[in-house]
Amino acid sequence: MRLATIFQIGVIALAVIGVAHLGIGIYDRWTGPKPGAPFVAQPQARPTAGVTEVTLPVQKIIIYQKEEVAKRVPLPPSISDNPDKEITASATVKPSEHTTTVLSVLDKETGKSEIFTRKEPLPFYELSMKGRIGTRYLYTNLSEAQVVTFAEMEVLRVSSAHISLYGESGLTVAGRRPGSDVSYWKAGVQLHYNFDLVDVWKSLVK
Repeated sequence: MRLATIFQIGVIALAVIGVAHLGIGIYDRWTGPKPGAPFVAQPQARPTAGVTEVTLPVQKIIIYQKEEVAKRVPLPPSISDNPDKEITASATVKPSEHTTTVLSVLDKETGKSEIFTRKEPLPFYELSMKGRIGTRYLYTNLSEAQVVTFAEMEVLRVSSAHISLYGESGLTVAGRRPGSDVSYWKAGVQLHYNFDLVDVWKSLVK
């Protein structure tokens, strides 16, 4: 079996698996919302690690009723079943490549707590094993319709540049020019930069 054929079969198989996972995800979403990952206690963040702890007398502390919170999101038994633990604040942090440091701050005058977050800078380089697979339907300026399956595996990030291995296999399904190939395959190395247009806009209007 030729290398090209083996490569095409591999990419198509990966694409089929990806489409199957997509179908399962759509089915799960259609059949109803599923609970997210459980809450997990996290180690202390570096800004407060080793800092001297003091006892602060307060008149009151505002808390959220655990029973009501538990109706909206599953709480681990270490919180829901422990009468000595209360919920004082909450926040939702947008997913990011960056590590996020979280501080819970108590206002001793009002007794209310707030969550403050800080996006930490990325390390200069980082090994990665993030991948993606999929299928594209393309229409070219030569009036050709193509179906392309692709696979990509990111292996390294240096600063803001992402380096990945990339391969694709394409099939012309309509409008093929006389003498042109019906199918093709290609593989190589890809360099790209990710950006969020909203973040770019916010940095420009500061």
